[in-house]
Amino acid sequence: MLIVHGVRFRTIMPKSKNNSTASAGAIALTVGFALIGLLAAALAAAIYARGLYQDGAYYTLRVAEGEWFYLHDPARTVVQSLRQAPIVALSRFSELTLFARAQVFTFVMLALPIAFTAACWFIAPRDQKGWALLPVLHLLLGFSTTSFEAVGEAAVAAAYVWVLIFLLAFRTRTLASQLMFLALAVWTGKLHEGIILCMPLLIIICISRAAAAKTWTERLFLVASIAVFSAAAVYQVCWIVFPRVPSAPQSAAHAVMAFEFLTFEGRWNLPVVAAALALVALALIQAVGKSGRSTILVTSAFIVGCATIVALALFVDAAIAPRAQAQARFNPVFATVLLGSVLAWSLRRGVAQPVTVAPAVLVVTTVLAVTQVTSDFVATRFWSEYIRDFRERAANSTGSIEWSRAAATGDPVRDHIWDVITIDWTLPIMSIIMAPNGNVKAIFDYPPATSFRPFNPGNPDELPVVRGVSYESYRRTLRSDQ
Repeated sequence: MLIVHGVRFRTIMPKSKNNSTASAGAIALTVGFALIGLLAAALAAAIYARGLYQDGAYYTLRVAEGEWFYLHDPARTVVQSLRQAPIVALSRFSELTLFARAQVFTFVMLALPIAFTAACWFIAPRDQKGWALLPVLHLLLGFSTTSFEAVGEAAVAAAYVWVLIFLLAFRTRTLASQLMFLALAVWTGKLHEGIILCMPLLIIICISRAAAAKTWTERLFLVASIAVFSAAAVYQVCWIVFPRVPSAPQSAAHAVMAFEFLTFEGRWNLPVVAAALALVALALIQAVGKSGRSTILVTSAFIVGCATIVALALFVDAAIAPRAQAQARFNPVFATVLLGSVLAWSLRRGVAQPVTVAPAVLVVTTVLAVTQVTSDFVATRFWSEYIRDFRERAANSTGSIEWSRAAATGDPVRDHIWDVITIDWTLPIMSIIMAPNGNVKAIFDYPPATSFRPFNPGNPDELPVVRGVSYESYRRTLRSDQ
């Protein structure tokens, strides 16, 4: 139950009968537990450089090759710059191996959404910290369902939008803060084209504030903000209508319409299932209202469901779905639209006053956090087995290795993991990044049907020139094979 200028209305955080209000300490503990758990999962993923999955390997190599930012997607320049800054510095001023840089890159990609969400806690006023559950839930409902593909830009972009939402809702009442906000808002057009779905939220919040504004300076600030968000939306529309990759919009739409974000190639994205159960649980808690018994029943059923998901993640192979998680890359945006609408709807009735949160909501949030973090650790374990196997295959090979020979070891377990995770066009790139101490002896070639080939492993003149990487052994083998 929220109290907004004396008017009560229900949200996804209701007031229960027996335990009407969670304490501020309980809210802080829940938020902190979820964020620390997600950060720990990000650190585990970074140890094994899980960010190399999909385009992450390509960015790692290109940044190292140019020792500068690799910004080839104008609609996502801000996110790319934020994530690449650390490895640009490492490439220019350190002698770290490519794999070590990939570890840093992984952590930055996964930690940025968490850091932006944590900032929301500090932006919210002291008596309204309950609102911080919304961006935390956005991580658990959206980011956790796609985190295997750390390179997905939408996760960082959506978390950035939450900072803007909280600044608009709770701060920006002074000229200095308003100028700072506009300096942040002006970059929204270059976060990600999918953020166009969030622009109406930001504009609605501006309109809600404008209706209650008492000074012309605040109205001017809000008009300027609306103009910035409208311009950003137009820019984003241009990149949707005329995308850099022509097939990208159709591919994204198909992933949603065909539920490929849930199940892909017979493998299930269990974090999506957990997120769906959480939404149902929160909706039912809202529906039962003051019925304490019903709330307990709903919460208990949710705990049982999550326990089942954790068991499946631990013991069922099909529960690890890297490609389904890649298809879920827009889920953080969808979660932001859904949860941000709760806040925007409240603000249309005035700036929210102290928020009360039912204990059942904190239980659901905590259990969801445990489920999603556990699933992420299991996914990292699966990836670590792939990394170990990749190194073994490379260590036992020299020169250019044909796909047919690289993919078949005769060990069904190893070959299965290889098939599930390997992205065909990244094989030569991964071969370079994984080379011990930068000494490249073997490079796995592309499968025959691969259409995108960043370079030709069989042509020594096309190999990426990277400081600290030596192809001498590889070139020597190529010459001897000719």
